Amino acid sequence: MSRLLLAALVGGIIVFVWGSVSYLALPFHAQTMHTFPGERAELEAFFSRAPETGVYMYPGRVDAPAEAATDKREGPAVTLMILHPEGVDTPMWASLVLFLVVNCVGAFILAVMIQGMRRGGAPAPACVLVGVLFAVFAIVVAYLPDAFFWHYPRERVTLGVVDVLVPWTVVSVVLTIMLKPRAA
Repeated sequence: MSRLLLAALVGGIIVFVWGSVSYLALPFHAQTMHTFPGERAELEAFFSRAPETGVYMYPGRVDAPAEAATDKREGPAVTLMILHPEGVDTPMWASLVLFLVVNCVGAFILAVMIQGMRRGGAPAPACVLVGVLFAVFAIVVAYLPDAFFWHYPRERVTLGVVDVLVPWTVVSVVLTIMLKPRAA
């Protein structure tokens, strides 16, 4: 069990470091994020019309009849905006700790799978492939549906895919090496 926990911690740290470098050191994410232009008073007036924390879209179609689903949206559209009118009260360090913990949990799940394969005699490349497929599965079922439904820009989708696939591929290799069965 201690090998699994160590593997989970190492895997979580790898993903954490990749995410930190990707968001904070490389320019790509900053290039896909934009701020609303305008004076603070104009923006506060705009945001005051949405007084509660939530996910917003424009034009609003949440309560529209079923036929509206086939309508083409013309003109400006905000397809997804998460608004916190009172600000976010979670300090950045707490968000980063949560990011690390969630990735350690994911690495633990992958480590259990890889350890079982290794104990069963699976070759290392097969274990790495399972790890890569683990990442692809996460992308396909958790990321891409939202990205396509909410019309994320292509560059943002590409970064999202890369930010899952690259670190989890590295984690797959590292866990496969770490969880090699001990010689009898």
